[in-house]
Amino acid sequence: MLDMSDAFDSNTTDLVTHERDGEGAYVNGKWVPGTPVITPNVPASIQPMSLISREEFRDLPEGTRNEAKAIIWTSYPIEPDDRIIDGDDRYRVLSGDDWQKLGGYTSAILG
Repeated sequence: MLDMSDAFDSNTTDLVTHERDGEGAYVNGKWVPGTPVITPNVPASIQPMSLISREEFRDLPEGTRNEAKAIIWTSYPIEPDDRIIDGDDRYRVLSGDDWQKLGGYTSAILG
């Protein structure tokens, strides 16, 4: 199995905050959204979209391609519609590739 742990040490990554909507529920027939779950100090590397190849960029769905601003690599599992906060920058996860079982990391497109 591919071990990517050295790629996510303190020398190669920044610490970002991960935010995910908590599970909501119906109360008296009305939907009540859940409280966001916030995880600080998540090791991640956020890079500009220019680092991916033209072919990879072209293969993104059109809506994602139009909104894409950055790409993230992290050892923390992230999912579409999660939010990443990097200092003053806020991103929404548009799509992701989950390599947690095989390499211990996730890469995702941020918008």
